[in-house]
Amino acid sequence: MPKTRRNAAALLLGVAVGAALLSGCGSDITPRAVAEPASEKAPDAPKPTTPKRTPTPKADEPVFTAEVGDCVSLTGSDTAPVIALAPCGTPAAGFKVVATVAKHDECAADIDQWYASTRGGVETSALCMDVDWVVGQCYSTAGDVIGKIDCAAVTPGDVRLLRIISGSDDPAECGAGQGFAYTVRKTVVCAERL
Repeated sequence: MPKTRRNAAALLLGVAVGAALLSGCGSDITPRAVAEPASEKAPDAPKPTTPKRTPTPKADEPVFTAEVGDCVSLTGSDTAPVIALAPCGTPAAGFKVVATVAKHDECAADIDQWYASTRGGVETSALCMDVDWVVGQCYSTAGDVIGKIDCAAVTPGDVRLLRIISGSDDPAECGAGQGFAYTVRKTVVCAERL
């Protein structure tokens, strides 16, 4: 909203400057009302008015619901996401729901992904999600999203999940493996680079 505040401040400043300029100008002309000259043409008869039609509101998309612990596939784009339930641990399950909240900004700061349902452009609910981590599963870390891959088809940079440590935010606890910490929720994911 900072942009809105700046625009409102600029408008207020413009009004104040305009008022100052007008108040600084003097005039010895006294305003008075002047009658309009008579017209030779008769005034037009009032036109019949037709009621204005308002566009039919677009139907809201159905709200997607999932429970904490459910897994989902999330495809599409940022502006047109496609979400569906998927069995946890399967290749289709990209994310696991870790919390449900009223608005996405109520999710923990260290989540991997969120999905919001809206009505009329206003968020009505949101799912807070992490990667569907499965011990022994291989993951591609290329690109923006971590995704499950077949362990027989790994490429350099891919990882295999070794373990998940709850109650810690220290990646060093993974030992020789590589660790990723969810610092807000005190969980460390340990993996080995393949």
